[in-house]
Amino acid sequence: MGLVLVAAAACGPKRLILPVGAGTPAPEARSAFDRASSTCRAIRTIRTTIALSGRAGGQRLHGTLIAGLEQPDALRLEGVAPFGPPGFILVARAGSATLLLPRDNRVLTGVSASDILDALAGIRLDPAGLRAIFAGCVVPSPEPGAGRSFESGWMAIEAGGGATAYLRRDQGQWRIAAALLPALEVQYQQFENGLPRRIAIRSRAEDQPGAAVDLSLALSDVATNITLNPAAFAVVVPADAVPMTLAELRDAGPLGVKGDGSGRAASGK
Repeated sequence: MGLVLVAAAACGPKRLILPVGAGTPAPEARSAFDRASSTCRAIRTIRTTIALSGRAGGQRLHGTLIAGLEQPDALRLEGVAPFGPPGFILVARAGSATLLLPRDNRVLTGVSASDILDALAGIRLDPAGLRAIFAGCVVPSPEPGAGRSFESGWMAIEAGGGATAYLRRDQGQWRIAAALLPALEVQYQQFENGLPRRIAIRSRAEDQPGAAVDLSLALSDVATNITLNPAAFAVVVPADAVPMTLAELRDAGPLGVKGDGSGRAASGK
């Protein structure tokens, strides 16, 4: 499929070990979560460059992405190529999504952004959910509920939407360090200005090892709450672009590794 990305080798930080067990009821959990999420809840827009590495669907991945997201559901995700046009451009807004493959002159429409992200990287997230994860807020509109405290400065709290946020003491303040979503585990590290610069996303489907996702995202050139041009969330599709199906995109493998034939472009080999 030609979804060519720039190689970006990077070793991720050591994985956090989340606390287990019942813990101790923590009446202060809601106020702790409110303080820990004050910065990310105020984010309306994000623009960033992402160095991606890891595995998805049994394939090793390395690449560079440029992302722009705007509240409530706008997304632009572009796969940067070593030269020439982007490997792919995914735009979404108001429930409509388009994936353009400029190198193959193919286009996919009529499916959700979450379906396309699932086929591209093995993570089923809509634009609002992706923005919340990039911002460090776990879910788009957190609704903190019951919380539990653990030893070594950990606290777990129900964040809404089936997600559990894990807070950790950092320099005397609570910080959202990880989260368990229905299908994913998210971990945050290397914070700057209250926002994570390293994000690990892993699947929780232990019964589907072939579809396992283990991705590390290093964010740089992060800009928040800036005005994004509405044109960023649209893409000009050539008149002669050939329509493709979601099944064809899935058959290409995560980020088109299978379709590349050798896998060298996506793996950096």
